[in-house]
Amino acid sequence: MLRGLMTLFTGSRVSPQETEEVIGYYNKASQLANLQDREAERYNRIVTQHGGHLDSPESVKALVDASHRLALSAKELIRRHVSLGPVPDRAAMSYAAWHGVYLAYDQWADAVHATLTAVSEGRSPFGVERVGQFFREMERQRRVAEREDKKMLKTAALRPSDLPRLIAGAHEVGAASDWEPEADA
Repeated sequence: MLRGLMTLFTGSRVSPQETEEVIGYYNKASQLANLQDREAERYNRIVTQHGGHLDSPESVKALVDASHRLALSAKELIRRHVSLGPVPDRAAMSYAAWHGVYLAYDQWADAVHATLTAVSEGRSPFGVERVGQFFREMERQRRVAEREDKKMLKTAALRPSDLPRLIAGAHEVGAASDWEPEADA
């Protein structure tokens, strides 16, 4: 019945192979989301600990180091995202939308790092407005990407019985998303 309704709404029948390809893509893409979440949480912990102490050289150094790592992780996300291929046709819009998220995230992370570096060098934090603009753009892009994910999963004709497998696969690849910046970066 559900497959018949999907044919009615999407205009084409979804093969089991297409559904499996979308699930495989979704699981690989979830690995990137897990990496981004982990690095953002790490950065936020340091901001919470040191953000109110900009008069302390140790705190400013911790913030600069954390923002540098965040910027490196954003570049790693883009590198990994580009290498996800091949992307199933039914996932192409989701892929493009998440690429926009990661590009905006990279711009935001670079702006944060530049601003904190300026503070550490005793210069005026010239990029504060840009940081906010890049953050808002990143959040806008994320909302678009999440909508595209919902469309992708719907057009792949996923049934409620498929969701536990999808979620389990995303958690399995999440464990493989460990990343550490190279020592000379």
